[in-house]
Amino acid sequence: MSLETFSELPDDLGVSPPSEEVIVNLVDVYFRLLQDSFFNFLHEGLFTNQLQEQRVPKSLLYAVCAVSARSSV
Repeated sequence: MSLETFSELPDDLGVSPPSEEVIVNLVDVYFRLLQDSFFNFLHEGLFTNQLQEQRVPKSLLYAVCAVSARSSV
């Protein structure tokens, strides 16, 4: 899949996004448990500020949630 193809994907894929509470918890898990491992490419302060301002791209937010979900149990 090329980047051009990816950019043509619809915003709504028929999947409900996680609740705000779940997102905040998964982001917390990411920075507490995973950030210091091999996922060390986000700045916690900048990311959380952008999250509060709803400026984090959906793809990045969903990636952080997906990576964190496995460790959140």
